[in-house]
Amino acid sequence: MRIAARLGLRFSKETEAAILDLSSSIQSLGKDRFMMEMNFMMAHGAAASSINLLQIFKLLESIFPAHLLREISQENVVKLVNILSLHVSFHGVGDCSAYARARYPE
Repeated sequence: MRIAARLGLRFSKETEAAILDLSSSIQSLGKDRFMMEMNFMMAHGAAASSINLLQIFKLLESIFPAHLLREISQENVVKLVNILSLHVSFHGVGDCSAYARARYPE
């Protein structure tokens, strides 16, 4: 998904179906892998397109805690990207520890 977001690629119908079928597997990601994936998705100017794909495939609910989604409507991608920009460099790989703290509270 991060490569598609960065390069503006489209998924085949089969791939879209697989993403939807396997979306719950995102819950099994460890903290380190989660941080790495978020770093890559938000880097290199692909933050908005990454968030858009996460929204399209209903993955925002799996990634961000429910209390954050209540505060920020899913339809308002611009606000979400602005909040994320406080913690991530969109022109390179940044520090996504804030995402991990939200997803994996201590």
